[in-house]
Amino acid sequence: MMRRAIIVISTPSTPSRPNNRNPFKHKDEWMQQFIQLRNDLMIRLYFNYGLRRGELLLLDIDSVKMSAPTPSGEVKYLLAVTSLDDDYIDPRSYEPSIKTAYSHRVLSLTKRDYTHLKGFINQYRAKLFDDDIDNHKVLFTSSQSPYKPISVSRIKDIFNILDETITKHYPDFRNTAIYESLPHLTPKVGRHTWAYEMLKYNYAKEYDASIKIAAHTGGEFIGEKQIMDNVVDSLRNLGGWSDYSDMPRNYGKRFFAEQANQRNIRRVNEDAKKVKDELESIIETEKTEDIFYAF
Repeated sequence: MMRRAIIVISTPSTPSRPNNRNPFKHKDEWMQQFIQLRNDLMIRLYFNYGLRRGELLLLDIDSVKMSAPTPSGEVKYLLAVTSLDDDYIDPRSYEPSIKTAYSHRVLSLTKRDYTHLKGFINQYRAKLFDDDIDNHKVLFTSSQSPYKPISVSRIKDIFNILDETITKHYPDFRNTAIYESLPHLTPKVGRHTWAYEMLKYNYAKEYDASIKIAAHTGGEFIGEKQIMDNVVDSLRNLGGWSDYSDMPRNYGKRFFAEQANQRNIRRVNEDAKKVKDELESIIETEKTEDIFYAF
């Protein structure tokens, strides 16, 4: 729910569909479109694909690719997460880097996100650079000339504004009398949100598939632990965690704890229904006895 609210806020305005909740304004209409599209793409990459903060800062204009078409013409839309070219001298005071060897990976994109990234590169970013301004190839840039690679401090500013806007338009998210305390929004919160939602989604899909396979083949259900092991391995690869990292397994523990809580709620509700049925049965019996003794 929180992630969807964030995407609603970050969706860029268009002439036909203004988004008044988008807080990223600029007096120049074209530059506002550039800023809103850039920020929306970054937010989506953090919350929908689980990039680390530094990994996003390392993307360049060649990171967005298509696979070679299959014989049937099918293509995949891809994002290469890796280091910048060795000969590139990064001007940022905080120089981003790939965390581990396992962090180098290729992620599949939706067609929508691929199209928007390519549109941003070709229709917006390309117009910033001319013969007098060096095109450094880093995908996300400052909105001010000479359009240097976007900095960590600017990412922090964007998330601070996003956090304030969530509080403004969805105040219940900050109401601790209603919800768990919502953490201050950061790229790390985006990655954690993605990881848990991804694990939860994949577990449900694998569980259903395993049930169907067992029913179709007459074999044994492989069990929740094996399903979780498979899902954790998949999450590890997608998130760029090493084989030794406990993080993917921690999301699994959280998921099983949530499942246990849900099962306990179902047990309590089922027990409450049985108590109600038994009480009604006793009351009906007593009514019958009253009628009998009245004779």
